[in-house]
Amino acid sequence: MENYWQNLHKNRELSGLQVVCCPELPLICNEVLHSQHKAAFNKLLCAYKHNGKDLKALDVGCGFGRWCAEYEKKGISAYGIDIGGSSYIKASATKIPFRDKIFDIVSTVTVLQHLDKTSQEAALSEIDRVSIKGSALLLMEHVCDVPGKVWEGVFPRTEGEWVSALENMGYFIKQKIYFQYTPIMTTAIKSFNIIEKLRKGNRKAVQSENKVDGKNRSAIRTSLRLRFYRKIKAFTLSVAAASDYLITGRGQFKKGSHLGLLAVKIDSIKD
Repeated sequence: MENYWQNLHKNRELSGLQVVCCPELPLICNEVLHSQHKAAFNKLLCAYKHNGKDLKALDVGCGFGRWCAEYEKKGISAYGIDIGGSSYIKASATKIPFRDKIFDIVSTVTVLQHLDKTSQEAALSEIDRVSIKGSALLLMEHVCDVPGKVWEGVFPRTEGEWVSALENMGYFIKQKIYFQYTPIMTTAIKSFNIIEKLRKGNRKAVQSENKVDGKNRSAIRTSLRLRFYRKIKAFTLSVAAASDYLITGRGQFKKGSHLGLLAVKIDSIKD
């Protein structure tokens, strides 16, 4: 997993948002996702009712620092760690390189969902270790409706599992919201996934045809069709994302594929 993120950061064809949000989607799709993430992040942060004075915040899995920038805008000293080799401190969420009880705010935005359950527990334990009593944890991660549901690179939990994990560490859930509500784009993505599964079924036949065709004309036609398909897909997904933005704005906070929790540390299992 560490190599995966390092390779993404090195890919000069991707923007910073594509690296931290969804690399396979066009930039405009990632911009729409980011606008919803940003609105949810600021809603949770404002609910903490901090004064911003002399506060220290840590963003776990900071990427290129989009949340560190939000902290700095509010006068909060921000620190970031990431395994992908960004300009911030290179470190894993399961081994945070800071001493105990130092941060007033810790955030993890679509980061823990990429760790298996054992690593999630280790990361949460590390977050608890570096947080002072009364600190805030902004946890914004993918949720699923069935416990144990896993797909490639994503290990979501149910809402109850995320909440229980924090409450068991001595955190009080102060606010709960939902975000990343993009029904039109989601439908378009599912449709293209179906199309691509059907195309894979015909791949063997196409490869066999290419071998017979000595002039390789069939392979050329296949390549041209693929390029055209990718352009149509990018255009369709971009229109879908723009439509979602016009309809839902930056998010309704009542529905979505991700859960946002503002949890306040009232105790610690290590105290």
